[in-house]
Amino acid sequence: MKSDTPTIAVITPFLDRCHGSERCLAEQVERIAHHYPVCVYTQRATGLDLSSGNISVRRIPGIPGPHIIKYIWFFVANHIVRGYDAAVRGARYPVRYSPCVNCLDANLIAIHILFHSLYRRRREPGASGCLSPRDGLRLLHRRIYYKLIMCLERLVYRSRNISMIYVSRRISREVRTHIGRSNPNDTVIHNGVDASYFNPVSREALRAVERRNTGIMPTDFVLLLIGNDWITKGLRTLIGAVTAAGDPRLKIVVVGTDTEAAFHKQVSAAGPGRVLFLPPHDDVLRFYALADAYVGPSLEDAFALPPLEAMACGLPVVVSSRAGVSELITDGDDGLILDDPDDAPGLAAKIVQLLRDPALCKALGLRARQTARSCTWGRNGALLKATIDTMLAEKRARDTVRVRQQ
Repeated sequence: MKSDTPTIAVITPFLDRCHGSERCLAEQVERIAHHYPVCVYTQRATGLDLSSGNISVRRIPGIPGPHIIKYIWFFVANHIVRGYDAAVRGARYPVRYSPCVNCLDANLIAIHILFHSLYRRRREPGASGCLSPRDGLRLLHRRIYYKLIMCLERLVYRSRNISMIYVSRRISREVRTHIGRSNPNDTVIHNGVDASYFNPVSREALRAVERRNTGIMPTDFVLLLIGNDWITKGLRTLIGAVTAAGDPRLKIVVVGTDTEAAFHKQVSAAGPGRVLFLPPHDDVLRFYALADAYVGPSLEDAFALPPLEAMACGLPVVVSSRAGVSELITDGDDGLILDDPDDAPGLAAKIVQLLRDPALCKALGLRARQTARSCTWGRNGALLKATIDTMLAEKRARDTVRVRQQ
């Protein structure tokens, strides 16, 4: 790599392979580093391959406290550290890449979530559920945090000096609707999946032991849902659908971190042992191994990784039309799409269809696997590199014009 190759700055509070957008960013950083030096400004980076020597990590000190305080601190601190690096170390970054709003001076932003959409759903009647006082404080904190991010979204996303990457066409439309942004230079780059790791053979190899360890019977038909913010992920509709289906073989496994209190009445109505909550794990393949289908009736979802990973594992998937991954699915061919994520009876019908038709499950899973194999991280990284190449070419052209005018 040439010594004058520009360095790309990546600004993110943390980076790992256990969360959706952070995992996507880790995959991108490793691939971009084949072409450009990358400096990651972050509080924590785990699971990142630094063996190429082309990735450096600039640590931002963290502080304890509620999430909103941590976010504000990182937002301010990364500007200070990068300012110091520019003044003292001479660090210059022609491309400053951020997933969502992490700074004011990013010129390339990938949008994995739009808080305007989340807040709108959260304000709808019944969205909060029945919470304890402690959960009520958590909800208040979340709403204040959302309000802050929404202000920053309006401030930052309207700038025409920023190139935007959307993880789905859906999130592109939402930004146009809520922010009023319409820029022909923005692009859609779908998330990817490691099909060499998430595959039917690996899933089947773990199936028996994972189901036994979780206490799932061989006759149970397990519906998997992975993610945080379970209301937005459509857990209410999923529990309602399983209750409506009335088949004792149906079990729901929910993986993530959120409050269970908001679903207590529904879980009780579904019956004992019908809904199992599990904590996240570094090896998410174990959850796909114990499942028979992935069901994600999301109320809002730019492009979550779990449905695509489930498809790569050969599982039949049911997603809502509001999920970004639905853009890759042909209803009835390589997955099932629920038009209305609040339609519990409609979802129940699709679940019963899968339960009673093993041949359909197998066919959907096989074709889902084929679809997922076309969505590689290599393709994702190549499209991101093309965007960066274009930005740098445009900067060189502007610099040339400026020199000629002097």
